[in-house]
Amino acid sequence: LVAGVPSPVSTYADEYPEVTRIIDQVLDRGTNTYERLAEMCDTFGPRMTGSDGLEKSLDWIEDRIKEDGLKLLREPVQVPNWKRGEESLILQSPRISKIPMLGLGLSIGTAGKQITADLIVVKNWDELSVADITGKMVLMNAPFTSYGVGSEYRRLLAGRAAEKGALAALVRSVTPFSLATPHTGSSETASIPSAAIPLEHAEMFQRMQDRGQRMTLTLNMEATGCSDANGCETIESSNIVAELTGTEFPDEVIVIGGHIDSWDVGQGASDDGGGAFVAWGAVKLLKDLGLAPKRTIRAVFWNAEENSGAGAEAYFAAHKNEKHLIVLESDGGVWNPYGFTVSQSSIDTKSFSEMQRIGKEQLSRISAGNVTYGGGGADTQVWCPTVPCGSLVVLDPFTGKEPRGTPQDSGYFWYHHTEADFVNAFSSTEVDRNVAAFASMAWVLGEYGFDPPARSSSVHDI
Repeated sequence: LVAGVPSPVSTYADEYPEVTRIIDQVLDRGTNTYERLAEMCDTFGPRMTGSDGLEKSLDWIEDRIKEDGLKLLREPVQVPNWKRGEESLILQSPRISKIPMLGLGLSIGTAGKQITADLIVVKNWDELSVADITGKMVLMNAPFTSYGVGSEYRRLLAGRAAEKGALAALVRSVTPFSLATPHTGSSETASIPSAAIPLEHAEMFQRMQDRGQRMTLTLNMEATGCSDANGCETIESSNIVAELTGTEFPDEVIVIGGHIDSWDVGQGASDDGGGAFVAWGAVKLLKDLGLAPKRTIRAVFWNAEENSGAGAEAYFAAHKNEKHLIVLESDGGVWNPYGFTVSQSSIDTKSFSEMQRIGKEQLSRISAGNVTYGGGGADTQVWCPTVPCGSLVVLDPFTGKEPRGTPQDSGYFWYHHTEADFVNAFSSTEVDRNVAAFASMAWVLGEYGFDPPARSSSVHDI
């Protein structure tokens, strides 16, 4: 060094050549993550709890993890055993027409009978509170403003409508866009059945009511497994964990993951087979590249996220006494990555700033350089009081812009919980970029924790 001349400033490319290897591998050669996801989805179909599709998928994943040479954990979980059965909704008056519908998860059925009743349409809780719905069906026709608001109507309507004497509850599907596609999802089990209909039909019924027309419908639902009095039957299933065990601090754990269960429509590819598979693909990629971090990295396939959260609770109960450095999930689709959100209350400023630096200086190559504050996901939030928690976030599939949860950038919810949720909703290139984002962040935190490295240590080979 020459006196008076500053030494060169090291960059993250200098500090983290392993991350460069990870991203180069993905951009140049790709991974087999998309192909594996497609094979599972095509072969076994959707993966609702209690179904053969879920259990066969879990067995198939277990076999592939063993082939990968990763450590396998398969841990028991009691999950709801709700079954949809046959179902239909028929408009009887002013004309006869079959209405597309999906019964809501955990709803009761119509007890072997059909319910025929006039329909009353409301737009919000205030209108419901003053509506005369005794002996009627009620439809909540609330336009999509955000998933949080819409899912509250879906979850709570049946119970509130039952208290006012309704015979059945219908909700406008929670989506900003539709091609006559109903969206299912969980409803709190009530004493009356509940189902979702497409937004086109919800708006049609609204127009008919506004004209003063009388609407009569017949609902048939053969759903079983849950009752208002006794809750839902359960059956044993499992979480799966694919682990790359740490070389120096194996008891310190970084978790990345997604939920492996889905509803019983479509293939459950974007919700959330893709999320679980990009986490698995990330751990496999590190193994294939010979990168063995000091700390343990786990890809977790949580079960029963859609209808109870039992998988997240079971993983927490089994591992809460272990030292987890961070718990991240992917459950918003696997289009091009945007970055990571972390719950502000769960992480200290220094650690958050380090994650931001990793993102900005390394992951921008794959559009995943943004690290911002946000909430924990459904499967990670149980960790948030004591462990940094968050999510891998993707760009909107249609606008390509930062996701903000508005109707204009909620393309994920075009597919969500529908027959349209197939693997062709996204590309292998997009999937691989999510793999790279997860692998890169997990590698850095697995090797160095939240402390920037002094680049004197050598890479650990498997």
